[in-house]
Amino acid sequence: LYDLIEMFEFFAEATEEEFLAEIDTYMDMDVYIEYLAFCNILVNLDSFAGNGNNYYLYQDPESEQFMVIPWDLNEAFGRFGGLEESRTELGLYFEEYKMRQGGGQGGMKPPGGGGMMPPEGGMMGPPPEGGMMPPEDGVMPIKGNLEIADLFFQTAYAAATHSNHPRAELVQQQIVPQMDEQGKRKPRRNKGNQWPSAPVVFEEDMDLTEVSPLMAWVFNTEELNQQYLEAVASILEDEFEIDKMMDRSNEIIEFLTTENEERGFWTGKEYEQFVSSAEGLQSFVTKRHEHLWSLLREELQG
Repeated sequence: LYDLIEMFEFFAEATEEEFLAEIDTYMDMDVYIEYLAFCNILVNLDSFAGNGNNYYLYQDPESEQFMVIPWDLNEAFGRFGGLEESRTELGLYFEEYKMRQGGGQGGMKPPGGGGMMPPEGGMMGPPPEGGMMPPEDGVMPIKGNLEIADLFFQTAYAAATHSNHPRAELVQQQIVPQMDEQGKRKPRRNKGNQWPSAPVVFEEDMDLTEVSPLMAWVFNTEELNQQYLEAVASILEDEFEIDKMMDRSNEIIEFLTTENEERGFWTGKEYEQFVSSAEGLQSFVTKRHEHLWSLLREELQG
């Protein structure tokens, strides 16, 4: 984890000149910037670019650069985060989503609300008596102070021992024995991993810079922001080009409709919902193009 921690410290401490000169040592920014553009065009908010979810960081063993690998894209095309009525109008910098999630100036909270928020000091205390803690000798060697490790364990085990935490169920499934209806122990999730993933800790009034320093660098640095805008335009002109998207969606609609007639996957109301969703997808593509091109023209001319 040393390389990862060093990269996070670089994000937080570098000057603009240092960042532009040295970022390629840590991160494949071409991949990352194209990923941000992709998430924006598809309004893919259940992601790194939205709620900080559904991605892996992979370190290439040869270049030693980190890169983002996306997964779980079923909430793309504006299906996530309560944006149904205006999903095609998300701004180039995810502005409306940030405002809705935070309910205030640049704030951001977990979608759906609820859950346990950390105290004013920003750290959750140790779990109640009887809660699980890591062994005294630790499991994660960290150079220097142990604040990162402490945050990991305090948040992870608070989630495991507080039922109203947003990630409690997931963490408990990972580390607490689960029983089936016959009283037999279920196989543990992520059984190759002895420790749970640390849940995300959100602060009140957290702005984009605090949520993702890397996104802030891209959007607030002229050179990187220009690359991001060009990536949005490139995807709109190529992979997301209207005729190409319409042809592909029509192919899928025709295939599934034919299969349904032969095999009867859907009946009645289910089939009507499928047709409506397919038409909605095509409408999304058209409207998203119109909205983004108008924003791009303003940005690039400005």
